[in-house]
Amino acid sequence: MKNIKTILFVLSIGLITQFNLFSIKKFILKDLGRPVSINVDKNQLYIIENHRIHIYSIDDFKLLKRFGKKGQGPGEFQTLPHVHITLDSSTDKLIIGSIRKVSYFSKKGVFIKEVKGKNQALRLIYMDKDNGKPRFLGWSQKAYNKFNYNTIVVFDYQLEKIKQIYKVKDPFQGPGKGYNLLTKTFNYIYHKQKILIPGKDGNSIDILNTNFDLDFTINIDLKPLTVSKDFKKNMIHFLKTSPDTKNVFQMISPIRFPKYFPNVNQFFADNGKIYVMTWEKSAKGNTFYIYDMKGKYTGKKIIPIKYETDIQTYPLSLKNGKLYQLVENNDEDEWELLVSEI
Repeated sequence: MKNIKTILFVLSIGLITQFNLFSIKKFILKDLGRPVSINVDKNQLYIIENHRIHIYSIDDFKLLKRFGKKGQGPGEFQTLPHVHITLDSSTDKLIIGSIRKVSYFSKKGVFIKEVKGKNQALRLIYMDKDNGKPRFLGWSQKAYNKFNYNTIVVFDYQLEKIKQIYKVKDPFQGPGKGYNLLTKTFNYIYHKQKILIPGKDGNSIDILNTNFDLDFTINIDLKPLTVSKDFKKNMIHFLKTSPDTKNVFQMISPIRFPKYFPNVNQFFADNGKIYVMTWEKSAKGNTFYIYDMKGKYTGKKIIPIKYETDIQTYPLSLKNGKLYQLVENNDEDEWELLVSEI
């Protein structure tokens, strides 16, 4: 893992290769510390770090703006190592969520205003407006009957909770109680006036309307993939040796694995389609099952995905018919932006 560095930004276009019938363009990016996510709109790409944002032109990937710093003042972000900022570019403004605050910037990265939050909301996503005020989807945590839960909540513009629409037990319930790996994905998306959340098990996705009623469920009916002994061994070794987890390994032990991988690895929505990424992997990539916004199956594709660990992908975004992914090149001390035509 790299520490955040301040070095001269260099962006150069690399080769175009053919992979699994996908045209993959590679761009070399320097002056990135530890990117945590990517966000894309029609004109720009945004790379998000803990408290810093890089804006690039979507046409030539030239750097347009870099902004963001830690702090509690206007235009500043209060963060923790495990609680980074989140960015939503789906409106005509950049909406940035940090600890108990929602900040608004222009698409050029100019500060407009901020709203103090009444609650903590992680991974903030703009949903719609209610009486002219924004509503958001966010991740919140709560304790109930001696268990800790991760919840998906609808928040108002001040991060006041409107409605909880999903909850699941946290895989970590406290020191000495172990950690459950490969639980079902925890994700939520707002697309075309629909809310996508995990289903009742690791093989399904529920689609809600804006009244939070269930419209339909997508079930991924595949032969389950066995979690092998080698996979378990590799993950234990990674957790024992990674700088992020080695100092807390004893606290999170024992590590527990399911017998099978969940069929749903991750899910995305783009251009009126739902893309469900499964754990079916080959040298060419992961198998994706594709549906329309009414839940009708339309086909499947193998899409190239790069992994940082056996279970964790590098930051990626599926937008405008393209897959954007940042991949670390340890040998060259740089990050590569891979853009795949889908």
